[in-house]
Amino acid sequence: MAEQGIRQFIDLGSGLPTQGNTHEAVSQVAPGARVVYVDHDPMVLAHARALLSGTDTTTVIQATCVILPRCSAIRNCVPSSTAVSRMAC
Repeated sequence: MAEQGIRQFIDLGSGLPTQGNTHEAVSQVAPGARVVYVDHDPMVLAHARALLSGTDTTTVIQATCVILPRCSAIRNCVPSSTAVSRMAC
């Protein structure tokens, strides 16, 4: 998708961070692309935040798919004026 010009990604239910995460794959094609990881598990959030500290194009938020359409944190990180890829695991 990044190769097709998408520069904003929302990764739903991202799970525990490993290698080859969304932000790593996307940044190889589009270094300035924005990635928002969404999960409801506090352990996942703690690990992801530790891994991603210091990055300005990647954000981790706690939410569920039920509240996602109303989530102000998503709207603040990913402007709706451009295309967004939503990925669910």
